Amino acid sequence: MDVSNRFPYNRKHEEDLKRLKNFRLLDDDFCTKVFEDIECVELLLRIILKKDNLKVTEVHSQYNMKNLQGRSARLDIFATDDTEAALNVEVQRSDQGANPRRARYHSSLIDANITEPGDKYEKLPESYVIFITENDVMGAGLPLYHINRSVEETGNGFGDDSHIIYVNSQIQDETALGRLMHDFSCTDPSDMNYKILADRVRFFKSDEEGVLTMCQMLEEMRNETALETTKEFALRLIIRGKDTLEGIAEITDLPPCRTEPLKRDKENINRQRKGEAPAPSKPGTSPFPISVCAPYPLPLRSVVRAFRSAWQSLPVSAEVLPARTPCPSSFCSYFYSRQ
Repeated sequence: MDVSNRFPYNRKHEEDLKRLKNFRLLDDDFCTKVFEDIECVELLLRIILKKDNLKVTEVHSQYNMKNLQGRSARLDIFATDDTEAALNVEVQRSDQGANPRRARYHSSLIDANITEPGDKYEKLPESYVIFITENDVMGAGLPLYHINRSVEETGNGFGDDSHIIYVNSQIQDETALGRLMHDFSCTDPSDMNYKILADRVRFFKSDEEGVLTMCQMLEEMRNETALETTKEFALRLIIRGKDTLEGIAEITDLPPCRTEPLKRDKENINRQRKGEAPAPSKPGTSPFPISVCAPYPLPLRSVVRAFRSAWQSLPVSAEVLPARTPCPSSFCSYFYSRQ
């Protein structure tokens, strides 16, 4: 079915259709949509863990977990099975995204979020953090790498039931795992081995409802990126002391619900500069926003270019653009005049 002839999309959506055609399961945004389906997740986990009877009871995609300081991680796929094991699957095309310390962080974050006050340690569920990587990040040419704690002196397993697994998608042989990794690399569902995955991929690439769902997801991603760019720009202007909070809010067109948190951010930035403790924050939130406290290697001119690009993709009805102007040339002129 040629979906491009079925929908009166504008140029932006025509570009979305081209992107959608080339999506693979190794593209994490597409992968998370496909694996919202429990049966697809069961197939994936049964093959990787070699547990033919594994039964998934619950699955979430793009699942946010926070630590006590408020820092969050968005898990591509988070599932539980009938033994109450917690399973996190991450798809990484970038070697840096599969850093061992990230795997460690995900594992600890899961432990912290699946326990309740008063739970006994011995009742802590088994956990798995699984990275499916486009490249062989471990470099040994193996299809699977299992990381489990052990006692150095004896070589015996530590027995904490915390597992980290790396899956090398480069190995696409005739084993069940190799055939699965072949499917992860396919753009055409007709070339895939596993029917359940092929049907799900075909739904999002060819079915009218599925294509619309994917286009809406891409639109939401553009809006979210544009909003975050705008907020980042506003925070950087605060750091540089370029204008009052009200003035920055007016320039960026951020609504009151978005500018109110900047008051606390500005106060804490000033406290940080003076070496003072941050102002008290709400439980579960970080007193210093990560984006503000992090180093700023990029010049503000680069931020403006990113802002201009993001602005172009905003729909007029978006929350951050109350129908003022399609391209904030005056905004950029203001910025350059204040350099």
